[in-house]
Amino acid sequence: MTGETKTGNEPNVPAASEWSVLGTVAAYGASVVAFAYALVSLYWALGGRGLISTVGGYVEQFAHHGGTAAVLLAWAAMVLKVVGGFLALALRNSSAQSLINAAQISWDLIAAGGLAFTPTVGGGVLPGQWHDLFSQGKFHHVLVMIGHTKDEGRLFTAIHENSLGRRTTLEDLATRMAGSGVFPDELLGEVAREYELKSTDDVGTELSNILTDALWVAGLEKCRAALARETTVYSYQTLYSYQTFDPEAPESHVHAQFSAIGAEHDSDLPALFQWDDFTGGPPRLTTEQREHALQLGRYWGHFASTGDPNGSDLPTWRPMNDGYIQYLETRYTGGSRAVPIAEYQHDHRFGFWSRFIHPELGDG
Repeated sequence: MTGETKTGNEPNVPAASEWSVLGTVAAYGASVVAFAYALVSLYWALGGRGLISTVGGYVEQFAHHGGTAAVLLAWAAMVLKVVGGFLALALRNSSAQSLINAAQISWDLIAAGGLAFTPTVGGGVLPGQWHDLFSQGKFHHVLVMIGHTKDEGRLFTAIHENSLGRRTTLEDLATRMAGSGVFPDELLGEVAREYELKSTDDVGTELSNILTDALWVAGLEKCRAALARETTVYSYQTLYSYQTFDPEAPESHVHAQFSAIGAEHDSDLPALFQWDDFTGGPPRLTTEQREHALQLGRYWGHFASTGDPNGSDLPTWRPMNDGYIQYLETRYTGGSRAVPIAEYQHDHRFGFWSRFIHPELGDG
């Protein structure tokens, strides 16, 4: 998506989709024709005897003209392979953005009610519910670092508001929550009271908080707690948990036109990968943001090489197994520090959401 600006309502590019289909058909067609050519050539070389002569007169008749058929099939295979090669080249030269647009995916997940391509339990990606797989020990026994940005939901609120062409209203929020299928009717009133929706003058921010707390924090906290229990059972060290926060981080994916985007989903990527989502070049970072980026890189590098993010040049990162989460922030909001899980859960209203999201797993 380098150099592209997404607003949540991009035009589709059907040509890319058509190239993809034609390329697939051409590739499979070439394979089928080549296989048929090999069989006919083998049969003709045997003079109508051997492998397939037992099928009778029809084979004999076909073999009589086998030389001509073999030549035609060879040419057809060659043509299809050439066409398939050009189509594959066209696909490789297509931008990632054009391919994504051709898939006709709506990134306004608030309006769409979620992603259409999430993994289905029972398939090759998720053979069962994650909490069942954890308890059964059916997962890869590797060291884990898992976390999120502090305001994940702000990206999706920004995309939704850009699509609407205005700020989100309380009526919009009520309609989306009621029609999402995620929030039961009896929960809507409780959510409104918990987030004081009727008295807020910034519905977009509260919508972002609801998305972050319900979809990221509550779900991820249940997942992290379940995994942490199993890492102890299976005796492979620790699980490291984190939350990044830079309210002045460079924007990613969209330019928010109505609500502040802040520490949104993927806001840590410019720091981690030194990449601006719109220009494709290095991001413009302040001195403190550069320090933050170097710190993140060192944490990630230590973890990749040793399985432990800690280093002598870094603030201590205490593992989740000890009851802590690491807040990874710039100096002007507190810097990197270990925070008790209870404080983090309170900040994100985990106690409220835990009653509705996998309540059978407890409070972590």
